[in-house]
Amino acid sequence: MDKSKKPFYKWYIGGKTNLAFNAIDKHLGTEKENKTAIISIDETGRERRFTYKDVSREVNKLANALREFGVKKGDRVAIYMPNIAEIAFAMIACAKIGAMHSVVYAGYSTTALTDRI
Repeated sequence: MDKSKKPFYKWYIGGKTNLAFNAIDKHLGTEKENKTAIISIDETGRERRFTYKDVSREVNKLANALREFGVKKGDRVAIYMPNIAEIAFAMIACAKIGAMHSVVYAGYSTTALTDRI
C-alpha cells in the first residue's frame, strides 16, 4: 500500500484481478461447483436456479460469442436485455474477456440511452 498521499491511499499497485474468476471460476472443481450461484425469478413467477458450473458454462459460451464478434480487452459493450439471469451472464462474460459493460433498459428514453451508450 502506498501511503504517500494520505488520505488517498493506493492499494495493490500493479495488481490485477478478474471478476469472472473471483465470482465463478474459483469455485469450479470444489465442493461449491454444484451449489446454487444464481436464483432467477422472472415476471411470470418462473424460478430458475443456476449452479456455479451452470453459470460458468453460460458465461464461457457468451464470452466466446463476444470474441467471435471481435470484442476484446478494453472494448465497451452495451447490454440491452430484460432483467433476467442472462444479463448477469453477459456482465460476467464481459469481465472475463476484459471488456467494460454498460447495462441499458428498454424503459430509458432516447436521450438517456444516448447518454449511457
